[in-house]
Amino acid sequence: MINIKIYGNRAVGSAFVLHQYERASGGSGGPQSQNAMPVGASQPIMTIYPTTVRNNFTIEFSLANKSQIAIELYDITGRLIKELFKNDITAGKQRLDFSASDLPTGIYFIQLSTNGFHSVGKIISIK
Repeated sequence: MINIKIYGNRAVGSAFVLHQYERASGGSGGPQSQNAMPVGASQPIMTIYPTTVRNNFTIEFSLANKSQIAIELYDITGRLIKELFKNDITAGKQRLDFSASDLPTGIYFIQLSTNGFHSVGKIISIK
């Protein structure tokens, strides 16, 4: 995803790269697991904005079917910091808002998991 904002007569842009994985059987671990394999674009893909956060950020994604999803926050070393969300979600486009006000400055990975498929995105927390 590429974001471009126009301020007066200058443009400021940022790019966001999304990685999506399917866990191999018996796999475990965070978003950098050695048991993760890329999957096709037919699986749920998430969008995170803004990617540089001070207070709040939003995750949007679409589901083809009602599914249980989990959204987890990992630090740069792959350590699970907290589970942001875990619940059944109906099919269709979804939007969830989260607070980052308690996160120290740093780089974090957000993993959305559903039915064995995983999408991973990155945010940068600044204070």
